[in-house]
Amino acid sequence: PSQMVTDFPNYTYSIPNFYEFKHNIPFKENLNFECIGFASRAETRKCMHWIHGHKGFLLSSKYDFQNLKDTTGYQFPNVKFYQWNPEILSSFMKKDFGIFHGAYFKEPFGYSIFQAIDYGKLPIIHTDWAKDIDYKYRASTKNEFDKVIRKIQMDTHKERLGQFNKLKTYMLKFDNKEDWTSKVLKICQ
Repeated sequence: PSQMVTDFPNYTYSIPNFYEFKHNIPFKENLNFECIGFASRAETRKCMHWIHGHKGFLLSSKYDFQNLKDTTGYQFPNVKFYQWNPEILSSFMKKDFGIFHGAYFKEPFGYSIFQAIDYGKLPIIHTDWAKDIDYKYRASTKNEFDKVIRKIQMDTHKERLGQFNKLKTYMLKFDNKEDWTSKVLKICQ
């Protein structure tokens, strides 16, 4: 939603973003739900610091990660850090973690959340993201995030799989390249 649409209805176009599922790695029962993955830019709104106190893997900017450690009390003793590099994204996403931290504030699309599903990981998303689906693994504070991790760990595989499938089904409406291309081309005409 944007005021621009109201102010300029004849000059504003809304085209949903696009994500092509390429990996379709199935959600497995034997994933390590004691570890959390984070693969994104270290923007403040992405709440990377919520992983502090948990085991996990981070793929981001080493400068932003170091700055966070230098300017806060967060030290991430049980987190293995990897410098962002698109060439290692696939191997990173195949690491032994079952939970993906995607609980970002004001997320416009959520490309990394789509990637998590594509790689068979179970994301925690922000309370305000994809509000039109009933997905139970959501958080908007560090306290809620920690509680959701415990909830995921306590849930059965059947429950986690049901939530994973619900989110993936929702995301598949953004996987139609032909539809997306035709909408973009209409604007260019």
